[in-house]
Amino acid sequence: MKNKLNFMRIKILPQIVVLAILILTVSGCKSAAEKDIPALVNKQIEALNSENIEGYLSTVEPNTPNYETSRTVMQHLFKLYDLEYTMNSFSIKRIEDQEAEVEMTVTVRRISGPAFQDSKSNFSNILKKTPDGWKFSSTKIIKTEFI
Repeated sequence: MKNKLNFMRIKILPQIVVLAILILTVSGCKSAAEKDIPALVNKQIEALNSENIEGYLSTVEPNTPNYETSRTVMQHLFKLYDLEYTMNSFSIKRIEDQEAEVEMTVTVRRISGPAFQDSKSNFSNILKKTPDGWKFSSTKIIKTEFI
């Protein structure tokens, strides 16, 4: 009986080792979305700080109802102000095949331009997966604090 147990251990041990390696490998890996979504958020913040309208719009889903309005608003905003955007916090709330939800807190401070009230706002954003990658589809302001 003892020899049979040793034989079973030897036979099962390689399978256990392979399974352990797979579990460790998979648990340490981030999905493509978990890498791509933070990169998208950072790209949008960078585009806002550099007043790059095309860079900003490249982070927005072109089929959103306010896409062209966003272009006009951003052009006007960039002409009037020099603002600094700072990401305070960011979290992915859910990821599905074609949609994700993220929450973030952003502080906006006036560097130059007419009167402007600096603020810190919490946003809930819906992202859609497009052939060009993840894009912002809608944004809802959860809370704004003037600072």
